[in-house]
Amino acid sequence: MPRPSTSPLLAQFLQTVSNARNHQNHEQLSRCLLLSPASLLRSPPMNTLVAELRGYNHKNSVERALGQDWPGFVDVIVAYLEYVKSVHPGVNSSIEDMLAWFYNLKEFMGVLNPVFNSVQGTIFVSVIKTASALFASSALRIDALSKEPRCPCSEAAMNVLLRSFNSTLGERTIATAAPAPTLQALGKKAATIRLANDLFKLYFKMNQIRLCATIHSNIKTASIPSYLYLYPKSEQCTYNYYHGRHYFYADQFVNALSTLERAYALARPRDHQQRKMIARYMIAAAMILGKFPSDALLARPECAGLGDMFLPICHAIRLGDFRGFRRALGDEGPDSDRKQFWVRTELYLTLKLRCEILLWRGLVRRAFLLTRSEQTGVRKKGPPTLDMRHILVLAGFLHGPERVENPLFLGDDEDSDTDSNLGDDETSYYGLRVEMVDVECAIISLLDQGFIKGYIARQSSGPVLVLGKSDAFPPVAELYREERYTEEDVMESDYEGGPFGAHMAPASGSGGGNVVRLSGVKPIGFKG
Repeated sequence: MPRPSTSPLLAQFLQTVSNARNHQNHEQLSRCLLLSPASLLRSPPMNTLVAELRGYNHKNSVERALGQDWPGFVDVIVAYLEYVKSVHPGVNSSIEDMLAWFYNLKEFMGVLNPVFNSVQGTIFVSVIKTASALFASSALRIDALSKEPRCPCSEAAMNVLLRSFNSTLGERTIATAAPAPTLQALGKKAATIRLANDLFKLYFKMNQIRLCATIHSNIKTASIPSYLYLYPKSEQCTYNYYHGRHYFYADQFVNALSTLERAYALARPRDHQQRKMIARYMIAAAMILGKFPSDALLARPECAGLGDMFLPICHAIRLGDFRGFRRALGDEGPDSDRKQFWVRTELYLTLKLRCEILLWRGLVRRAFLLTRSEQTGVRKKGPPTLDMRHILVLAGFLHGPERVENPLFLGDDEDSDTDSNLGDDETSYYGLRVEMVDVECAIISLLDQGFIKGYIARQSSGPVLVLGKSDAFPPVAELYREERYTEEDVMESDYEGGPFGAHMAPASGSGGGNVVRLSGVKPIGFKG
């Protein structure tokens, strides 16, 4: 008996696809074109359809059912059916099977991208969003399981998704002119944020974070930030998270904090894992700006365990305790898991480098508070002063190993390091010898950047730090003003509703408003 020209289930499937195209119903089309192997294998109609397609040339049937008025649409459906035929129950049983399935999906994406880029391609918005999420997550998973150092699947996914992302940017819409704009009115741009988020995920995993700047710039050029509120909150949250991470990577901590606070507010309170990921970088950015997390924030369920990691750093910064800071980072002490945590979250180097200026500020303030009683006993005219020898003694103690029981000694330090065997490595903390020139360099940097108000006076007994009569130690958050990089700015970072109140007052005058660096400070322990 001759085989029918079209299987019954295929004819029904093609009729449903044709109706979705004719009515421009991209949601219905997305429900027809299932892509996840789990969804396909759980669907009895799709299993029956796959069985009917075995050994059957379906291209002619698709052309007859859908017509030739849009050949690209026919090509996508033919490619989809070829992809469906390649899915089998053992697709996740081995790396080889997963790779074969991945490259079949890549072939389908290769056919879908040119059609999506066409004038009529808006019908595939939901399909491209689903395919993008599946393609990116599968690439990362396969590369992680195969342990391939070059990550070929992630590299392939980046190239394919970038073409899809670029296709959305050329869409011309007038959504903002409508009285009540909707996401559907944006056309292909409705998929822009989802595609950007998947690209960000790949860039961060591939350590290609610098490429995020191009995505942000293109999104800004396409005027998407003006109607970002139309996108689902989940996409807004993810976008702000990666945007804040990128600001953090670029050392723009004011923008990073406000953007991460926006992402934290958009995340649902019950999504503890997602909120915890955001909170890590939000708290780190705030600490660098001199804002420490409150007990109320750390008591939230999503912040469980973060207090044990961040509070020791906050305590060390307040006291200028270099040794305590090294212990909090895991550089010293028995708790080696601390360093592994900071390295795993990619916060180790940023905290280690950026908190150094705050440690010196805290150390100077601590020395001033310890010696202030000497000045209050004798009423002196003029501004308060601080003998820099006191700072030197305290700095020498707090930089060295834990060997003295009383840290409050102040005065001559004749035998502090003369006979101590502190090691020979000058790059290690134990090998460092703090000298007056090191202290002067650090204080000059603090004064120049506005972290301390005052000046250094030369006296016969030695240099003295003359402090301002009022507000000698201004709040760090009011001094730290970011240098903005116009090519990376996507939206105004003015969110003020987060737990840290991220709006920063700009620094007045010069010196205190730039990105804080200690590149001009002489390294402690350097001879010559």
